[in-house]
Amino acid sequence: MCELLSNLGHSIRILSSITLNPPKSSIWRESYREHIACGGHLIEVSYPSTFQVRPFGGILNTLRARQIAKRLNRSFHPDTVIIYNSYLFEFIVASWYRFHCDTPILLEIEDLPLARRRGWLNIKPWLDQQCWNKLMDITTGFTAVNARIQALLPKSKPTVLLPGILDQRLIECAKNRETPFSGPRRILGYFGGLSEAKGVGVLLELAKILPHPWEIVVCGSGDLSPLFREATYQQDSRIHYFGTLPVEEMYNLLCNCDCTLVPPENISGDGSAVFPFKIFEYAAANTHIIAPQIGAMDGCDYAYIQRWDGQVNSLPRLLVEAESDFSKENYVRNHFSAKVVDCYSIDGITSQIYALLECINCK
Repeated sequence: MCELLSNLGHSIRILSSITLNPPKSSIWRESYREHIACGGHLIEVSYPSTFQVRPFGGILNTLRARQIAKRLNRSFHPDTVIIYNSYLFEFIVASWYRFHCDTPILLEIEDLPLARRRGWLNIKPWLDQQCWNKLMDITTGFTAVNARIQALLPKSKPTVLLPGILDQRLIECAKNRETPFSGPRRILGYFGGLSEAKGVGVLLELAKILPHPWEIVVCGSGDLSPLFREATYQQDSRIHYFGTLPVEEMYNLLCNCDCTLVPPENISGDGSAVFPFKIFEYAAANTHIIAPQIGAMDGCDYAYIQRWDGQVNSLPRLLVEAESDFSKENYVRNHFSAKVVDCYSIDGITSQIYALLECINCK
């Protein structure tokens, strides 16, 4: 989104509420700013001082949210404030801008507050849920990650369906990839967070019963990183952990995969309250995809995606049949991949985001 907005000529300032940032050597982090490169543009990111320990850092940020917004507004006067999900900190910042500066608010919704199971002692999702109705009132426009979430939003306010934006570097890399299942090796890939909540423990179990000649490549970081690193160095291991790679290297690795896996996350309900955008990235990379039930997306035919019950013992059979399934799905898969690139590349989505911003700034 930042690259898209920069291409449209907008000046961008990011206010980050993250509480775990380097350096991690001390509990207290002083406020600081940094510039990140995004599509040829430099964007300033501001980090408030806070405790680098959850939940204390988040609590402190929330208590000071109005002051943080006021301080930011002294040096940067946005004509639109974009917030991510209906989180409490973001809601307070958005409310301050709406009522003190009459600034239009654009809300990007990727997860509903109670979509993920986080345990009874974690009250943050409940607090975020309390913001929902008020946020619906003050928000001027929305993007929604899937059709189910879009249906929950006020019909009187403009909305764009936006599961995510594909990186042009991935699209270019996919154009030059070898056809899956054309070489002697078979590679199953996972790219994303490594935590119990993400369901990636199934990959460690699969490594023990992986059918020949399959290998597993994993790229990402999280609490389970040490276990993947340890598995990589075991004798005769067929799981390869690459950690966090530079973007270009990650896309090259993805485009070397024959098949990609979406593990079953720890999500409440039928899973339609979130949407795993990695499915679109996997489709753009032209891989065979194995995934659990996923949220609805208007105009997208998921019929070719191999459904999976989330049980590790089901995976060996699906991998043995993957090459045959890939061949049978050729037409539907190519049509889906082309639609994803056409609709959700930067070029494909720019006109809709431009029209959305024009609309909310005229209200």
